[in-house]
Order: sequence, then C-alpha cells, then structure tokens
Amino acid sequence: MESLEEEDAVRLAQTFSHVPMNAVFDVENFEFTAKLGSIEFGEQFTAYYTHCQSLTYDADNLPDFVPTYLQKKYLGSIYVKLWDLIDARVTYPTPEEVMDAVRVCRDAKDTYKDTISRHDVEAGRLAMEKTIEKAPESTLRSLLLYGAKLHQHVVSFGETDQTSHLILGMLSHVMDRPDETRILHTADTPPDWVRSPLCNISTLGISRPHHPDVVIRYHEAVDIGGGKVSLSASRKKDLGDLARMLMWSKRAADKLATRFEGVEDMNILFMQIIGQTCNLYLLCRIGTVCVAAKIDTIKIFFTLSNALSFEDDVQTWLLLEKTFGNAVTVLNKGKRRHSARPPCFPGLATPRSRKMEE
Repeated sequence: MESLEEEDAVRLAQTFSHVPMNAVFDVENFEFTAKLGSIEFGEQFTAYYTHCQSLTYDADNLPDFVPTYLQKKYLGSIYVKLWDLIDARVTYPTPEEVMDAVRVCRDAKDTYKDTISRHDVEAGRLAMEKTIEKAPESTLRSLLLYGAKLHQHVVSFGETDQTSHLILGMLSHVMDRPDETRILHTADTPPDWVRSPLCNISTLGISRPHHPDVVIRYHEAVDIGGGKVSLSASRKKDLGDLARMLMWSKRAADKLATRFEGVEDMNILFMQIIGQTCNLYLLCRIGTVCVAAKIDTIKIFFTLSNALSFEDDVQTWLLLEKTFGNAVTVLNKGKRRHSARPPCFPGLATPRSRKMEE
C-alpha cells in the first residue's frame, strides 16, 4: 500500500476492523533493536510487535491499538522503567510556586465575590482586574486578566469558534512566545507537513490523514506540538483522534531531528481537547525508544466562573508552562542541519528506518 504514511491510518484500521492489522497495513515480520541505557530489549519488543500485528483494531484498546497489558506482559520491568523516565521529563512546579499562584487566584476570587455582594458583575470584573494587576508579571497573571473578560455564563460555540476564541485564547498565554513560538488554528494555517508536495491522495480511496486542529509552530515554520479538538461524546472518534495525534507527534519529532542537531531528546507536547477538558500528553525519545504518556489534565476557560475557580488547575498550568518552556529551550540551542538527513534515523529501528540507514 504505497503512500500509506500520507493516508488516515486510523480510518483505514476502523474500516477494516475485522481484519488483522498486519493484513490491513501489509506489515512484515521484523526484528527490532531497542536499548534503554545498557539494557537491550529488542527481542521483547519484537515479540510484542509480532503479537500486536496479529490483532484486529479495537477502539477500546487505545491509546496503543492494543491492550496495555500486552506491554506489561512482554516488556516486564522495562515497562515500569519507561513510565518512570517519561515522568522525569515533566517539569513540576515547586510547592512555593504553587502556593504563590494559588494566592493570586484566591485574591482575585475574593475581590470579585466581595464586590458583587455590594455592586454588580461589571464592578466585580473591574475590581478583580485591579487585584490581578498587582500580581507579578506571569502567564497566570495574563491568563486571569483574560478570564476576567469572559462571559458570565456559557455561550454556545461551534467547534471552529471554540478553537479560535476559547482554546487558543487560553493556551496562547503559555504557547505564544515573542520571536519563538505561537499556537495556531489549522483552519487558517495548515500544519507544516500538509504543505509538503509528498502529501497526495493515493489510489486507495482513503482520505488524507486528519491533521491537528491546532499546531504549535516554532519561528522557523516548524511544528513542535499540536492538538485535536472535539465537542462530541463519541468514544470511537475521540480515541481515533488520540491515535492520530500520537502518530502526528512521532512524525513531528522525526522531522525536528532531520532539521536540527541536538534536539533528538526534545519533548513533543500534544493535546486532546474534548469539550472543556484538555488532556496533556508528552512524547519523547528515551534511549532508542519513542514513548508517549498522559501527564495531566486542565480545564479550558469557557466563562468567568471558570476563571474564578482556576485555583484547582494552577499546579497543572505551571507544569504546562515549565514543560513547554524547557522544550523550546532545547530547540533554541539546536543547530540547523545543512544536510537533508540526520546521521541516523531517530527512534526504534524499524523496516523503514533500516532502509534509510543503508
């Protein structure tokens, strides 16, 4: 199946969910090489892969197309070690930083409630803004000032408006960095790889892959993160979108390694936003293995009341800011490659990468 990489692999798997995946994707048996420090586990991963390819697609088994119990079965203690190592890639705020941020939120909420008990909502907003402005400059300060201007009650939005106005409106306080990065809605700006002349529809009759709804773009027009947005309550769609984001993020990581030196270990932050819930994931390379895991969840501001109750999400907000900031720092230190291909293809050694090395 030529050009399968450019197709929507999830839709293909869903369409032929009654057929084993090795037949759907025309995959071949292969002996993988995998290493974590001094530990070689290519043999275990090969056994895991061989089992997986014989299964049919089942949306309930995502985020790995197959039950996670198979990872535990075949990888054993390495499975636990991988989870510990990816957790170490997350930059957690200190207790002092969390308490300082919580204090800002509480002061803003108390001021608002005290003011509207004597006046109206607009007076409460103004008083809240004045209190927030006294706080030190930070992404939290700018976020709360933004939240103070939101509608008091939920307003009905379509998916496009929700993405453009509410999701980008909130996340831009972390992901818009002057002269470095910005977060964009792909309805207006397609992802970097979509503009590639290689992205053609094949003769399979399957549509192009669903690209992310939002992308985080580095100043050199390179995508370093993204997310899918959904207002549905469809488990099939939402878990399919998660699989798409996993594949897209791995592709983004590989593309960064082909363009820059010194970024092979960079974290790729991606999101899945369902309604108001924003699930945060991290994809990174540990040893010779590319792994991804959910790191936290945060609520998107829809209303003024969401901003007033943001105290519960402060720790996650600081985690997001620090983890994303560290990824940008790694990229800023990277050097632009002058050759079209890195010295070795990153990630697990697969049939495709083995051919590139030959």
